[in-house]
Amino acid sequence: MQAAGTTPRELIREERLVLARDRLTIQAYRGTPIFELAHRTGFGSASAFSTAFRQRFGVTPRELRRAHCAETDAGDLTRCLGARPPPRR
Repeated sequence: MQAAGTTPRELIREERLVLARDRLTIQAYRGTPIFELAHRTGFGSASAFSTAFRQRFGVTPRELRRAHCAETDAGDLTRCLGARPPPRR
C-alpha cells in the first residue's frame, strides 16, 4: 500500500467517502440528514464530512443529492429529499 503511495488511513477514508456518496443517491437514504450520513460513515462532524466530500468529488453532499434528485424525480426536490414543504401563511 505505502509503496503505491497510499496509506491505510487514506484507503479507509476513500472507502468511507464512496459509501457516503452511494448512500446519498440511494432511495432508502433519501430522508436521512447529511449529518447522520456523516456520522454513520465515520466522520466526526457534518462540516468535516462536507469538506472531505467536496475535496474528493468536487461537489458538496447536498449538491450531489439535489442533482441526483432532480434527475430521478423530475425536479420534485421536496419529495426526493424527504423534506416538508414550507408552511403556508
